[in-house]
Amino acid sequence: MKKHTLMGDKIEKLREIWSEKTKSIEENERLKLSYLYEKVLYFKISDENDVIRLAMMAYGWMPTMNKGRMISSEIDLTSIKELLINIQNTSEPETAFKLVFEEGKKIIEKFIKITNNSVVGLSKTLHILNPQIFPIVDKHLYNGIKNYGHHIGFKLESKKIDLNFYKDFTKHLIIDMKLEQVREVEKMLFDLGKEISINNKK
Repeated sequence: MKKHTLMGDKIEKLREIWSEKTKSIEENERLKLSYLYEKVLYFKISDENDVIRLAMMAYGWMPTMNKGRMISSEIDLTSIKELLINIQNTSEPETAFKLVFEEGKKIIEKFIKITNNSVVGLSKTLHILNPQIFPIVDKHLYNGIKNYGHHIGFKLESKKIDLNFYKDFTKHLIIDMKLEQVREVEKMLFDLGKEISINNKK
């Protein structure tokens, strides 16, 4: 109970900081992003072609395009499809974590090729499949963690957005903090990181 209360206090502190420091992010922008975001959640994988569709869908709200240069007949789409279906169907955080970062790591490393060799793209595909468990990571969230991650007890070890960083951050949210929904904390850190970028441009 004490640990749960402590985590609750940390999240509340992050909420206070977020509320104060992200005022320049306009409300209509928040609503627009929310509308687009909700339309792609819980995409169902049914065949190998859906693996490619999912990867392309994730790039629908990214500044770069997935040009499919790494997609080839040598990639085993069937094994990727089966893993993604298992990831989608689990509601147990530790099971989902092991599927991605332990048992299915080699398959995930192949799937990353379909997402432009991008962990950002990977994180978005996993979030689309199972948004309660897998957070989205990008440069704004990374920047938010660098400056505010200590408020939730997360120590940044990686110097770039790689699979180890994504593994550590996901583990902290769903196993260490035992969050039932990762989106709020992830979104607050994203907004805080984006605010830093906006201020740096002024």
